[in-house]
Amino acid sequence: MGGRTFAHLLCAEGMRAVPIGQVLRVRFLKKKKTPVLEKRLRRAMEVLASTHDTPEERCHLGFNGDGTRNVRSAYVWRNPI
Repeated sequence: MGGRTFAHLLCAEGMRAVPIGQVLRVRFLKKKKTPVLEKRLRRAMEVLASTHDTPEERCHLGFNGDGTRNVRSAYVWRNPI
């Protein structure tokens, strides 16, 4: 998705990626469950925010051999939820 930041939202139609700049607010539509869902979301956000204080993890990639080659790499950061 090309270097932009997205909010991934679970909708009735499935998972939807929305550019973060387009997200103005998120609210729950099920009135009865709203307090429970808000509490769970708040806790999940607190856990995610607390991981920003952890030290960096470094990764080294080495490629042996001759010649030029194209390499694409990705790293998935673990986050407890």
